[in-house]
Amino acid sequence: MGSFAESFAKLLKIAEAFRGKTLPDQIRMMHTGIDSRIYAAFSQIDRKLFVGPFIQTVSQYVPYATREQIDSLIYCCGIALPIEAQLNTSQPLLMAEMYQNGLPVGACTKALEIGAGCGYGTALLSKFYDHVYGVEIDKNLARQANANLKAANIGNADIIHDNGFKWMKKNVIKLGPFDTIIVSAAFPEDVYSKLVPYLSIGGRLVMPTITSKLIRCTRKDEKNIMWEEIRSDVDFVNGKMK
Repeated sequence: MGSFAESFAKLLKIAEAFRGKTLPDQIRMMHTGIDSRIYAAFSQIDRKLFVGPFIQTVSQYVPYATREQIDSLIYCCGIALPIEAQLNTSQPLLMAEMYQNGLPVGACTKALEIGAGCGYGTALLSKFYDHVYGVEIDKNLARQANANLKAANIGNADIIHDNGFKWMKKNVIKLGPFDTIIVSAAFPEDVYSKLVPYLSIGGRLVMPTITSKLIRCTRKDEKNIMWEEIRSDVDFVNGKMK
């Protein structure tokens, strides 16, 4: 109890720097050159709809917290929030960076998110792709994520309870290829080679690695892949291959 209250107090200090600024404006301020479609998505999707477990935890362990304080954390671009299954949502600022790097060379038709979590990222992606598939390995979290999408009136996204890699093998012929694949969990660096074949030509994969790198792969044509390291200081929960 004390530990969560202490963490809550520390997060409030981080959020203080962004007081009075909306979440989209924080992202634009911190991430110059952000694509207008991504900025619009953060403007249209209310993060509060996807972090119910965090709000419940605050109510339980920090009963004196005010609504203004809770909202300041929910709408802070640099704060990850705890959700179900001992997991955190990603920081909105980092999510925006991943989406920016994941924009395909061509049209934004279909996107896939591996590790959909609470569904917030899937909802954001739905605003600039025709259809989004999210895959979440935790059954309860996948169920909650779909409920969150419904509450947010998202009609062009589906979250499936499954292992992302197994699901792709079973469904890529019917539903793929994908213009963008976003991986929201860390994997060994060589895993990208298993995912690139599911990209369309000009499609992009953005994935964190267990060595704290964030990498991007662009499928230039049937045989050539361009691999890039975006940054080397990210921290994601390790994903499961099986």
